[in-house]
Amino acid sequence: MKKYKLGLIGYGGFGQFLHAAWVQNKAVELTAIADVQPKQEIPDGITFYHNWEKLINNPSIEIVSIATPPATHAEIACAALELEKHVLLEKPMATSLSDAQKIIDVTKNSNRVLMINYMLRFHPLIEILEDWTQSASFGRLRRISVENYAQDESLPKNHWFWDQTQSGGILVEHAVHFIDLVNYISRSNPNHVSGTSHWRNEKQEDQALVTVRYENGLIATHYHDFSRPGFFEQTSLLFVFDLAQITLNGWIPLSGHFTALVNQQTKKELGRLPQLEINQNVPINEVDNLSRPAGWGDITSLTPKSSSEVHSGGKYYQVDKLVSGRFALSKTKGEIYGEVLNYLLTDFITAIENPGHHPRITPLDGYNSLRIALQGR
Repeated sequence: MKKYKLGLIGYGGFGQFLHAAWVQNKAVELTAIADVQPKQEIPDGITFYHNWEKLINNPSIEIVSIATPPATHAEIACAALELEKHVLLEKPMATSLSDAQKIIDVTKNSNRVLMINYMLRFHPLIEILEDWTQSASFGRLRRISVENYAQDESLPKNHWFWDQTQSGGILVEHAVHFIDLVNYISRSNPNHVSGTSHWRNEKQEDQALVTVRYENGLIATHYHDFSRPGFFEQTSLLFVFDLAQITLNGWIPLSGHFTALVNQQTKKELGRLPQLEINQNVPINEVDNLSRPAGWGDITSLTPKSSSEVHSGGKYYQVDKLVSGRFALSKTKGEIYGEVLNYLLTDFITAIENPGHHPRITPLDGYNSLRIALQGR
């Protein structure tokens, strides 16, 4: 197996995490790092550059990983592609659609592979939900809600994160990851985007909300808050199907809970969830319909045509039981994060070695998620 020489541009906290993840992959060897002012000592045996131009001009470097502030992505990525380097690019792809389009155009002309680090597409729980969406195992996916509360204690007022000319703002710098996740799972095009936000002062936008309606009827909302203590930092992702509700916990999801109406076949699908623990398993004809309070009047129209039939979204579904429970991955956040990064890297290497391979993430995916973020800003 060929071992590709990789250069990493940007050695902040995330760059260091990437370094730790790439070390575990036998297909690459990190041989060079570029950073203006690295906060950590550069490991022995790795060439260090104070500017990224020198790194990409190193003829031995075959892959360039870019982990710098978003406003620099287009310039660095295009320069690396023009020097015939393959590029792993952190999200967002760019801070403007014109820059994103430039990256796409240069990628097409370079005959090189560019992939945006939308690693959640490789997360095992996301893969299950994507499969359930496409197979309609639990009916149609109608709603996704992303709620993200992040700390701002490590983001002083002069941090580049708050400067929209550098970061693009919360929706561009941060929310694009989840916007892409919804795009990937839904496989549908947006036909309406709206958004609003709150500014703490003239420099700091600390809350943002965007609503996206898709052609297939899915409505997604993304709320991102950078204003609270780290003790409250949490992320939840709610997926609402005709026959199931599934919540994932964590921006790198490690656990979750669900409620589902199932038949014998779809109950087997729940068995795909890791460390599945069922705490409710009730025959459907024993479940009370609580949609109307006592005395409301005739609810005959709400009663199933048979003891194993329910109505949702204008359709009748055959179900046997109401099931609820929880599930969890057995690994830590760092372990899962490292694994999905390496799944992404493997897909990236496959695309390099096999031009006929269709990678899970394309430059167009980066463009589409950025477009939604900008429309909602």
